[in-house]
Amino acid sequence: TFGIERMLGTNPISVSFPGYEEDPVIIDMSTSTVPFGKIEEAHRKNERIPNGWCMDKDGNPINDPDDMIHNINGAVQLPLGSTPDCKSYKGYCLSSMVDIFCGPLSGANYNK
Repeated sequence: TFGIERMLGTNPISVSFPGYEEDPVIIDMSTSTVPFGKIEEAHRKNERIPNGWCMDKDGNPINDPDDMIHNINGAVQLPLGSTPDCKSYKGYCLSSMVDIFCGPLSGANYNK
């Protein structure tokens, strides 16, 4: 957090849990606010990207996908967000994943 250079990749996380009588739970997501493909798509469509996806080396929001694609002014993608616009559901999915690993899949006594 608050680094001044790129350090981590935007590695995906994918996990699924079997359902006993219900459908399985499937989580498949990037560890950034959005996958890089969304930035490339905005570039191809000549659209701006929303605040919360990328920032420059000084912490200013980047809205031009070209800045990110061409790494202008130290552009970086942002990690998981904390608002619905910044994909806060990803944090919920990660919490759910840990809860399922530590609860029902471990054989622990687990309540709904």
